[in-house]
Amino acid sequence: MHALEELQVYYNSSKEGDIYHTVVGILLQNIHKISGCTIYDLADLCYVSPTTISRLSKKLGYSSFQEFKSSIVNAVKNYGILNQYVSFQEKSRYENSVTAYLELLDLQIRCLKEEIDIYELDKMAAVINASRNIKFYTNGIIFAEHRFQGDLIMAGHMSEIKASPQEQIADIPSLGKEDLVILISPVVHDAAYVLEVMEGIRKQGAGLFVMTDAQYPPYKKYADYYYGFEGALGIIDDYRFAMYLNLLSIRFRELYLS
Repeated sequence: MHALEELQVYYNSSKEGDIYHTVVGILLQNIHKISGCTIYDLADLCYVSPTTISRLSKKLGYSSFQEFKSSIVNAVKNYGILNQYVSFQEKSRYENSVTAYLELLDLQIRCLKEEIDIYELDKMAAVINASRNIKFYTNGIIFAEHRFQGDLIMAGHMSEIKASPQEQIADIPSLGKEDLVILISPVVHDAAYVLEVMEGIRKQGAGLFVMTDAQYPPYKKYADYYYGFEGALGIIDDYRFAMYLNLLSIRFRELYLS
């Protein structure tokens, strides 16, 4: 999840009247101005002290205001790449972006139908059920994870969702050998951060189930369990992740909840 999404998530989940909710709202309204602002400029813009801006940066998981600002500037600069529905390469194969989106969505569904193996789903469901605590480390797009988390809670498991790199890295020391991390990691994400997370999970001895939208060998050597597919390298791949998790959730319910 990039910095702009982090601001959106915080704004949507925090309460009106909270000082940081108000500050984040002002930052979102002035997102294109941030690159040229100092911490003092932003403090004036938001009618707060520089200390409040610094505290917000740390609240969102950044070590400093400069790191926070750089992340926002990078997210704004690369918005089209970080949030593309369809990759530029795929767009060129179709007459327009809408047709490309629908064709690629249909392709993902057909590929999923061809590859899915109930036996493999059941084996993964058994691994999940044998784990004490199941953590979802997501790419910031959360839908199927919430439903699956509910299944796990109903089955007597502890389960958490960590949506940002900062949350994930901070959570790693809490992992143990009876825990399982389901890591959803599109290849468009920062590879250095993903490798840091996977290395940390392995050092803690927790199980690791990696889901990614490319057959990416460096990830495989860290994973105990692996689900990879050739994706469109855009938002369309998030649906594939969600569909797979839905199918896994269906089998988990049938085996351990009904």
